Amino acid sequence: MKRNIYTAQDMEKLSIRGIKTLELAPYDTVTSIAREAADRFGITLVPAARPQPSSTSPSAAPSVDSTRGTLIRETARVIQTTASAPAPVPAKQPDAGLPDDWMMAFRTFLDTADIAQTRDAVSTGLIDGVATNPEKVAQSGKSYRQVVEEIRQFFAGPIAVQAIGTTTEEICECARRLHRIDPLLAIKITANKAGLAAVKILVPEGVRTNATLMFNPTQAVLAALAGSPFISPFIGRAKMAGETGLENIRKMRQMLDAWGLTKTNLIAASIKDVDQIIESILVGAHSVAMPFHVFEAMCEHPMTTNGLAAFMELYKTIPPS
Repeated sequence: MKRNIYTAQDMEKLSIRGIKTLELAPYDTVTSIAREAADRFGITLVPAARPQPSSTSPSAAPSVDSTRGTLIRETARVIQTTASAPAPVPAKQPDAGLPDDWMMAFRTFLDTADIAQTRDAVSTGLIDGVATNPEKVAQSGKSYRQVVEEIRQFFAGPIAVQAIGTTTEEICECARRLHRIDPLLAIKITANKAGLAAVKILVPEGVRTNATLMFNPTQAVLAALAGSPFISPFIGRAKMAGETGLENIRKMRQMLDAWGLTKTNLIAASIKDVDQIIESILVGAHSVAMPFHVFEAMCEHPMTTNGLAAFMELYKTIPPS
């Protein structure tokens, strides 16, 4: 089943065509900016009930329709206080139709907030998700909203963004704002006591979480027990502090397997080189999050480059077919 992501630009196009009612299909997503635009243009959004998974057939995860030319992905403001009254806590919204292992469909995450790098890597068809953090967004010189908005123009998969807060209540409030903007976001939550408690609250509400800034194997177990579909232990930062990040990955995977915690994707993050990619997978990471230069290095080898150059010269000597 396809999921359409409607944006403000879609609403503007519908308005130009004189369309005043948009009937949504199951699993369709309307960004918060799009809803504002629909109100502005006088377009009524008619929601569709999500079908319950059949008890006699396996559940199938909805896929995002990334082929619709009119669907330009965008999001709304992130981590910004508004003058409006706080929205009520959302009711529980389980993902009807998603199989228990839906999170395992994502293996490769690009760790960047650079739009040009993201577009380049995504164009290969080899990137399943995009991971950002406050440091990378700050380096881009753009707001959270701008970064996610631009990525959504060409990428329909999960985008990880960091929720900020020092208390469980603050973290939950920030995470809910992010989730309301785009339910496909993977909300990164710091894996400390306040953050882990927030994960326990947020997951039943339908918020996709990614427990991060994780170094202790017990943080991984607690995050998985709290129900986080993604966890991201750091390798490079651990190594810089004199610790063995890869050994922590190995212990985390063993502990998850020992307790039968199979609904959490263990993502090796803070990766600095190709060797750490290889070793992370070998010690048990389900997925990897790599910066752009490491992704490029994964695709290349000097002997590959030299061999292709030789083949190109030989090809010139072959008579046309």
